[in-house]
Amino acid sequence: SVHHSSHGFCSVDLSSHHHHISPHTTIIMERHVSCCQNSASCSRPLNQWLLKQPTFCRHNSNCMFGSIREGDIDLVRYIAKQMGKEMMTTLLASHETAFGDTILTFAASLGRLGIVTFFLDEIRRIVSHSNGDMAISDLINRETTRGKVAIIEACKHGKVDVALALLLNAADVTLPSKTHGKSALEWAIIGKDKSMMAMINQHLPLSENI
Repeated sequence: SVHHSSHGFCSVDLSSHHHHISPHTTIIMERHVSCCQNSASCSRPLNQWLLKQPTFCRHNSNCMFGSIREGDIDLVRYIAKQMGKEMMTTLLASHETAFGDTILTFAASLGRLGIVTFFLDEIRRIVSHSNGDMAISDLINRETTRGKVAIIEACKHGKVDVALALLLNAADVTLPSKTHGKSALEWAIIGKDKSMMAMINQHLPLSENI
């Protein structure tokens, strides 16, 4: 059976399908995962994150952030599938942690290219089903209440490959954050990150080159 929770995601009720569950699935669902903070008090088995309330911890984070922190792309894909499309839309379009991170800004800051690429695919799916109400750039350049934007986080932390992936998917390196007033380009200049600036120069229109 399928549960629809008040948090907007649907998940498979594993309890009624024990005879269909493979040993591999059981191992995954019993695996302990923490949140974005790797806090021991927030660590719990995956099946508890997915099937029980609350779905977020005291940091307003969850197992998706924990799997990003671990850099486990297979786990990220598995959790996304279990959470369902509606919850993934919430995570990418409106949710943020107590530290002002979205799953995209968090992955970008850590340089998780494979995971960022997966989220970019999810964003394209969300936009394609939005009936024109949303553009890819709206989600890519989304700024949180703490002023975090994916491309800015990538530039601040020197993650050139992630910054390039975002830049090729409508990220705006010249857009200053409303909170801090600096763009991703300015952060690259401040950090004197030559490889980042070279990449940005290569992909910016000529009129905007540094």
